[in-house]
Amino acid sequence: MSTLNITLKKSKLIMAAVAIAFTGTVAILLHLRALRVQVYSPEDSVRLVPENALMAVFVTPNPSALYYLRQFGNQQSRYHINQFLSSLKRQSLAGTSLNFDRDIKPWLGGILVSVLPSETSEDADLLM
Repeated sequence: MSTLNITLKKSKLIMAAVAIAFTGTVAILLHLRALRVQVYSPEDSVRLVPENALMAVFVTPNPSALYYLRQFGNQQSRYHINQFLSSLKRQSLAGTSLNFDRDIKPWLGGILVSVLPSETSEDADLLM
């Protein structure tokens, strides 16, 4: 009878350990999933910009948002916005084999780009 009790105690301990491990695994997976799909709005992103920033712009590859940007201003302002975005793509991906439209745009919800004054040189620093 004592071997039966010992066997039952061991099996209960094993089942409890399996249940705890399963529950912990599910909790970790749910937490990681929640972190992965978290999308920051422009309001959330702007909280990270220091007060001494020279400018900040929120860029999104969303076609409907880009449609409204095309309606903004005149032909010259649209040209300057397109030049800035093209320059930003080239500078941020320089030295890599990444393509913005193929590799980044599909998963990018939006990005805030800020221009900060540099403390060491005349050039400005970018915060993305």
